[in-house]
Amino acid sequence: MGLKEPTNITVYSLGIFCILLVLACSGPDVVQKISLPDSTGVSVLDLTKANYEVEYKESSAGAFIESIDGVRNRNNTYWIFYVNDTAGTVAADRYILKQGDHAEWLYISGY
Repeated sequence: MGLKEPTNITVYSLGIFCILLVLACSGPDVVQKISLPDSTGVSVLDLTKANYEVEYKESSAGAFIESIDGVRNRNNTYWIFYVNDTAGTVAADRYILKQGDHAEWLYISGY
């Protein structure tokens, strides 16, 4: 797990705070990306299952993705779905796609 190179750094004479600011801005790394075909009226989970091999666990909060096409969550690296470039705020089985939505899964390291 590596840190991204910051693209724009302003250095202030604030001692240790400067180091912490650079680390906080570095953020997680996208390891892999899967774009889903456009669809309407179906959950992100159902659309994913229709196009990929998916393993998940059910819970009271909804489905938790464990792997997509054999790529498993591991060591602070997880599958997170995005719709229209915004991370999902509910489980993938509870997000129903609307007309014009574009869904994708990002396999993100650093969480």
